[in-house]
Amino acid sequence: MSNRLLYDLALRILGRDRLLAVADLPLRGLAGLRRYLGERSLEAFARLYFRELTDPPAFHQEAYRQLDEIAEASRQNRRGSKIAVFWPRGHSKTTIFSKVLPLAAALQDWSKLTVLLANNQTAAERLLANIREELETNPYLLEDYGNQRGPVWSSQRIELANGSIITAFGRGSGALRGVQRKQRPRLVIADDIEDDQSVRSATETEAARQWWQKAVLGVGDNVGFTTSFVYVGTLLSQDSLATTILNSPDFTVSLRRAIEREPDRIDLWEEWRKTTIDLAGQGKAPASPEVDEFYQRHKEELERGAVLLWPRPDALWHLMRYRLAAGEAAFATEFQNDPTGAGYQPLGPIPILPALPEGNYYRLAAFDPTVSGKTSADYPAFVEVCYYPDRDIAVVDYVLAEKADYRSTIVTVANRVCQHKTPLDALIVEANGAFTAIADALQAELYKLGRTEIVTKLVSSGPKAQRIQKIGLLAGAGKLFVVQPVHRELQREWQSWPVAKNDDVVDAISMIIELLQKQHCLRL
Repeated sequence: MSNRLLYDLALRILGRDRLLAVADLPLRGLAGLRRYLGERSLEAFARLYFRELTDPPAFHQEAYRQLDEIAEASRQNRRGSKIAVFWPRGHSKTTIFSKVLPLAAALQDWSKLTVLLANNQTAAERLLANIREELETNPYLLEDYGNQRGPVWSSQRIELANGSIITAFGRGSGALRGVQRKQRPRLVIADDIEDDQSVRSATETEAARQWWQKAVLGVGDNVGFTTSFVYVGTLLSQDSLATTILNSPDFTVSLRRAIEREPDRIDLWEEWRKTTIDLAGQGKAPASPEVDEFYQRHKEELERGAVLLWPRPDALWHLMRYRLAAGEAAFATEFQNDPTGAGYQPLGPIPILPALPEGNYYRLAAFDPTVSGKTSADYPAFVEVCYYPDRDIAVVDYVLAEKADYRSTIVTVANRVCQHKTPLDALIVEANGAFTAIADALQAELYKLGRTEIVTKLVSSGPKAQRIQKIGLLAGAGKLFVVQPVHRELQREWQSWPVAKNDDVVDAISMIIELLQKQHCLRL
């Protein structure tokens, strides 16, 4: 801990005039400036006593301000707060809320009883062990607060020399009901009390809700309501205790995503992914960004446009490496707090190219029509895809998706076809049911305009979902790309499928893929 940091925090917290008033204080010790500042600001306490928290990002600072309000309310015997914190893994949520916060509350004597809750008793005792270790070995805490080991120093309960108590319980523990003191706990902290297994069980989820409502909330001060509740976790499921708390009107929620905006060059990250997989197959996968040649060579382009919650050096590389290793679903829950919601894309990220690649290609088009122009009807979708046989890749180059009646759409599609100097190599129209007549009408319109394209009527077989899922598989394998700018309807359908209201654009793409694969192209 540098004197410079101590001075900067003192100047910010106290101001120049008040800083002069405490100029006679020693920097450290029981009556030192460091302790004085730490007891007036949780940010100062965290930065001055814990090296890993010295340089806090903006979302940490926001959390510290919220926790300062909880501490001040407790000191003044005012009503407590309920806050829920959903941060990505690796972003210090346990360090701040389950170590720094209870330590500050106990050492500064504004919570005479703090309750820690975890997924099971072992995990709860691990949280308490982390606190005990800090009290026993942290040189800064020992210097400023002395030896705080009190009469009780066990794996489940510790009592500090100043009389403050911290106790730990696992999820569902009936012993929590027995927490009785003259003063109810001022602070209850629940840290990751759900796991993948528990959220898959409706029975366990309902039991957790009942335990939370009756035992956890019941252990607080239900007369003066001075107890503050802090829930720290990850959204692992759309049906869980965490989502119940997320939607609870009496909780203030902080929900964060590790990647707030995806990088612009998803296509380049796709090349990185394939390169990394190839190297892994040879036992040469780079273990760090420093030795990742592809990443170092293209670092500026790979990071362009990305917005990260915690923009540490090479943070995007580490996030993408986890994403590659664990898969999209795990990344969505662990880092994006998005369990199969809008942010989790079953088709994966859209692999974007800045322009159509050079080289020889076949241009194929597909038309997924509608027989209605009503607002509630599907979008008629016309898509053009360029297939490069030498590279065995397909690139979506054009999308038309506008609400219109089928007669107007036929004319619009035919006029688009006429913009090409050479005939399309394939023109597919879905011909299920009433769409056969639309295919015939488009053929007649093209003949009238002097075009030579022959409309191929496609009667799709098999489930639509299975066809569309191939889009994600091909995109993930580096076989399918989309040229910028990405049409808004294609982007909406890609990112929200299969829960999107319409899926005609991605279905039109799947029709072209189906045709190509019948010709033994785009094989995975």
